[in-house]
Amino acid sequence: DTVLGVMDVMGVMFTSTLFLSMTNLLMVMPVVAADRSVYYRERASGMYHAAAFAWAQGVAELPFLFVQSVVYVVIVYCTVHFEFTAAKMMWFWLYLWLDLMLFTFMGVAAMNIAPNMPAATAGCSFLILLWNLFCGFLIYRRDIKPWYLWAYYFNPPTYIIYGCVTTQMGDLTDTLIDTGEGVMTSVAQYVADTFDYDYNMRGWIVLILVGFIFACRGLAYFGLMRLNFQRR
Repeated sequence: DTVLGVMDVMGVMFTSTLFLSMTNLLMVMPVVAADRSVYYRERASGMYHAAAFAWAQGVAELPFLFVQSVVYVVIVYCTVHFEFTAAKMMWFWLYLWLDLMLFTFMGVAAMNIAPNMPAATAGCSFLILLWNLFCGFLIYRRDIKPWYLWAYYFNPPTYIIYGCVTTQMGDLTDTLIDTGEGVMTSVAQYVADTFDYDYNMRGWIVLILVGFIFACRGLAYFGLMRLNFQRR
């Protein structure tokens, strides 16, 4: 029931959503790289269209991502002792599932548009560093210079943390904390004032994350359809 406690919970959300998603991103790249060489050979023989291969790349990951997200949420949720209600747990699982899908498909897309794995890894590393810096947790939105705000809004981790925080703490209007200035305020109000988080945005954030996922899938399809890094 302190500001430090709120920040600790946010820190857990930040690291827990980042850790597993980054692991997925890095682990999927070697698999896609190996599959791509096979795809080039089979495309040359006219076995199937690029759209079918791109579709299969995405669908093949879904069962694993679903099971992975459920197991991880149960472990994290029980370890951190979030408020155990069905609605809040489902919201947390939904955002984590979208998080895992987004970063996994980002790894697939990066590998499909890059000439090799080092180039894909370097590009993703740059984006991850940029996104983590401007996601609103390390630097508050109000402290980001106006000419850098694009890096806040065009930033998947921004909305992942936004959604997790608002659904877990954005409705705690009866829980009061001391801001350190002798002023008592609710957790919900502190989150809204400090991070500019709106509890009513939680549904829209899901749609935004789905949009990022579709963008990654579209980029992966473009890489398979239009780019060819095969060496003869």
